[in-house]
Amino acid sequence: MRFRPFVALLVALACGQKAQETATATSDVGGPDAATGEADADASAITVTSPSAGEAGTGDGTSSTDAGDGNDDGPDPPIWEQLIGASPYPRLVIEVDYVPGRAPRQSSSDQLAAVLEAVLDKPGGVEIVLDQELDSVGSDHAWTLAERTALATATFDLPVPDDTIKIHALFVDGHAAEDDRMQTVLLGVAWGHESIMMWRDTLDAGCEALVVGALVEQLCAEAEFLIWQHEVGHVVGLVDADLPMVVDHLDPTPGAGKHDVSHDCVMYRAYEGLDALDAVLDRLLGGAPPIELDANCLADIDAAK
Repeated sequence: MRFRPFVALLVALACGQKAQETATATSDVGGPDAATGEADADASAITVTSPSAGEAGTGDGTSSTDAGDGNDDGPDPPIWEQLIGASPYPRLVIEVDYVPGRAPRQSSSDQLAAVLEAVLDKPGGVEIVLDQELDSVGSDHAWTLAERTALATATFDLPVPDDTIKIHALFVDGHAAEDDRMQTVLLGVAWGHESIMMWRDTLDAGCEALVVGALVEQLCAEAEFLIWQHEVGHVVGLVDADLPMVVDHLDPTPGAGKHDVSHDCVMYRAYEGLDALDAVLDRLLGGAPPIELDANCLADIDAAK
């Protein structure tokens, strides 16, 4: 199945859809949920590091992000709690739709799955599934908020069993429209406790501008993993984006958005754009520990299990 973003945009506008999405600089994760529908029959799964990940989410069930799915004993818990905890969904699938040549790297996907297995309470496993290919829009295309929302709505359609909840990731070409009016350059955005968009062209170009040779791919892979984690962190409610904080660790800097105060944490505000590449390169060359979720973020997640 292929999808043309400008067609979806017309559909979205005709239906009067509105979304509240923010680049990860502010990361308003309270936006609309993407719709679900039929999935490609030939969806393929990226290998996951954890042996408990189970089979690919290609069953006949509908998306478990719909209200009431999998829980007949009363109101559903908040969506961030469903994404983190074992009940009512013991299994998590990340559905990836992508432009050919821009799919997530195997290494970054494996690392992300391993981290989520370790920090979330998903006894049924965490799996990343490559679903459908998207049409290229060209390297010069500036993705607007409306286009991003329309694409997510039209393509979030991988069916999963009733015990499974999903996150949607779009890996595309082009770049964020915000790049034309912000001093930073965005590599990813997250919205709605459900959706992520990543710009591989911008990421790869940034790596090539910093280093040469074999280090380019190493830098890109590690930076992609960092940004993957950052965006998923926003989807599950970090930092103070609906997921309650055990102790206050929200960055008080004006305009910092929903980010951690510590630059050693994945959720630091600089790890939304090209500054993430500099941080990763400094770690690679200096031998410093990798950038991870800090103790405060982990405490917030643990409290929601």
